[in-house]
Amino acid sequence: MILELLCSAAISQISSGTEIVYKDLGRLTPFGRTVDVYIKNTHGDVPIKLGSNGPGTSVAWWIDGPVWKNHNDDDMDFLLNDPANVEFLEQQIPNFSDWEAGEWWECMQNNPNQTVYWQNTDVPRFYYQTPGIDGLFWGDYETSLQEQDYWWADSWIVMNTPWQQSGNNANTNTVAPEIPQFVGNLVEDDRVIFWAGAAPPNEVGTVLCPPPDENGNFGYPWSWSGELMRFKMYGDDRSWESTEFNNHWRIARITGPDYIGIGGRVTYNPEDADAYYENASAAQIFPDNSCPSDLNEDGTVGFNDLLQVLSDYAGGRYRVDGFNAILKVLSEWGDC
Repeated sequence: MILELLCSAAISQISSGTEIVYKDLGRLTPFGRTVDVYIKNTHGDVPIKLGSNGPGTSVAWWIDGPVWKNHNDDDMDFLLNDPANVEFLEQQIPNFSDWEAGEWWECMQNNPNQTVYWQNTDVPRFYYQTPGIDGLFWGDYETSLQEQDYWWADSWIVMNTPWQQSGNNANTNTVAPEIPQFVGNLVEDDRVIFWAGAAPPNEVGTVLCPPPDENGNFGYPWSWSGELMRFKMYGDDRSWESTEFNNHWRIARITGPDYIGIGGRVTYNPEDADAYYENASAAQIFPDNSCPSDLNEDGTVGFNDLLQVLSDYAGGRYRVDGFNAILKVLSEWGDC
């Protein structure tokens, strides 16, 4: 069941067609309940941004309590910690004669507005192309396939499934939201942010890599227009609507905390109209983590709960903390 617990927020309401809703997935692990966060609307237009540079607080993002992750950020096959990818990007030279290898990469790394080439560690971006396809091969294909299994209970900022491909025949990259570099990780313990679309320190507007040369040629603009997340989905051919619920778009899966409260401005760009936005009042959920090892929620931590953890552990579903999950069930054995 989707929980739609709405509360008032300091966000000017333009339309009631959009809201934030939650789906409680239950106790999948003994580390707290797992919750999916959705943007839901009444019209079916595809969201393209959360947050903007409009007046007032455009996003409220509040996580209270510990967040459990079924992965180690440092070990994941992200774009920027894969040595082969970094080596490739360090050799890229834009189409300008006076640039040398490494200069474009350095410029991009110093750009706080960039979202594409800086991999925010709360976004699962499984880069791969099926072996045999011409073109650039991001990351390790087999590793990417294995990492998909850890999505079962984890904490991510994510659109639909983390390995969904774009649907664009010219682009085999997987779909992922974009978050400015200076924002940092949104899925952390006790993460609270009231996003007003303010520019990052000492940076306003667009950074060009490379900057304009004496002939007026300029590089690739990496603009930041005030959004907290950019979903970069335009048109039905790249839709990321939930396959489980109509007019729902998942933006996060979070495991562990005792409270989640999210609300804010959502931008749309339907094919038959100009871009517009609607404000979703802040929605909150208080996951019941009073007896986290009672996975089947029968009021007792017992044999069935232990069997579930052992089965998931043996099946390779725990990337981290598998042994600790077993110990946690044993330590909380008995009536809740």
